[in-house]
Amino acid sequence: MTRSDMNQLLYFRFSKAEASSAPVIGSRAATNTVSSPAMVPTT
Repeated sequence: MTRSDMNQLLYFRFSKAEASSAPVIGSRAATNTVSSPAMVPTT
């Protein structure tokens, strides 16, 4: 296995993890905004 293959595999794994966790973070930010409209989310 070459170094570029390793990097590609890591990138694919990280992008997959980000894609699966993005909706959770988005919905969490939305609920925070709804529950406290005066506060601006820092993320």
